[in-house]
Parts: sequence; C-alpha cells; structure tokens
Amino acid sequence: TSAGSGHALETLRRESAGSRAQTADTPAETAGRAPQAQPDEMARLSGEWAAVSIVSNGQALPEAYLRSGKRVARGNEITVTVAGQVQLHVGFSVDPSTTPKSLDYAILDGPQKGQKMFGIYELTGDILKTLFVPVGQPRPKTFAAVPGEGGTLSVWKRQSP
Repeated sequence: TSAGSGHALETLRRESAGSRAQTADTPAETAGRAPQAQPDEMARLSGEWAAVSIVSNGQALPEAYLRSGKRVARGNEITVTVAGQVQLHVGFSVDPSTTPKSLDYAILDGPQKGQKMFGIYELTGDILKTLFVPVGQPRPKTFAAVPGEGGTLSVWKRQSP
C-alpha cells in the first residue's frame, strides 16, 4: 500500500489455541516470547531483601521462620529462601505502567516449572510489597489477600542494592 491510498497492510500469523495470547488480566506475551524489557524498574527491584511479613492463604509465616526469609533478585531472576531452603526460584518481568504495577513470575524449578504466576507490587523507598496468586488464577487487582484463595502477600525490606 502507499501513503494516502486509504488502504492498510496487515501481516498476521496463525497461532494454535495453546499458544494464544492471554486475557487482559494476564500478560499478553506467550511463553515463547520474552517480556518487554523494563531495565530501570528491574534494577529498582534488584538486590537482597529481608522478609518483614509473609501471609500465604491467610496464614502468617511464624516469626521464627520470618526472620530467615530472604529474597534475592539479580538480573531477571528471583530466589526466595526461608530457613536456608529455596521456596521459590523464578524469572520475572514487570509492567510499571499498570495500576497497581504488575509483576509476573515464570517458575524455573519444581513441579510447576514453566508455569506463570501473576502478581502486583508496590515499591516505597526500601519497602517492597507484593501479592501473588497461584498458577492459573487471574492477576489480583488490589493488595487485599483473601483467605482460602491461595494468594501470598509479602512485605520485604531492602538489605543491599
């Protein structure tokens, strides 16, 4: 087509049902495509973080374990440990343009390897708050974790950049 002709040229690619882009409550990218880079925001979330509170499915992590909770984000990977045991190892991507901001985890290890979890986050100074839902659930819209729905609401304090 040419400028001013009133015609539009589109190039389409057919995808199988299993690889279709997901709904607005989940990331638009499919598993085979890399998320859009957000290097400045990713850098803000990098470093070592100590657990302030972790509430999973309505149950608070006991203080004895909470003190050992650690979140380490390097590049686009996060490892969460409690009492020296890896609880979560994920790749992550962010979208700071949403309200609340979106944070997605691609599970790298364990029985759910290759699946995604959708969450939201808020970073205020050296305090990071996240809320994630289990695999297969739509992204939460607020930081109100509902007991029985399996969400995990965590608050972290930056230890080092």
